[in-house]
Amino acid sequence: MHSGGAKKGKQKMAYALVVLAILILVFLICRELICWYWKINEMVSLLTDIRDLLRSLPGIHEVLAADFQRGHPEVSPAGRLSSPPG
Repeated sequence: MHSGGAKKGKQKMAYALVVLAILILVFLICRELICWYWKINEMVSLLTDIRDLLRSLPGIHEVLAADFQRGHPEVSPAGRLSSPPG
C-alpha cells in the first residue's frame, strides 16, 4: 500500500517539475520577444558603448562639471541650490 502512495507522490513531483520547466521556458521566450520588440538589448549595447567611450576621454569629469556649472550657476559644487531659481 505504501508503494502506491510513493509512486503517486513521485508522479506529482515530476508533473510539478515539468510544469515549472514549461513556465520558465514560456517566461524566457516572452522576455526575449518583449526585449526584441522594444529594442531593449540594442539600447543597452549602445549605452554601454557610450559609457566606455566617455570613460576613455581624459579629464571628462572636470569638463562636464565645469560645463554644468556654466549652464546652471544656481547649483553649488555640492549639488545644492544656492538660491531659489527665478
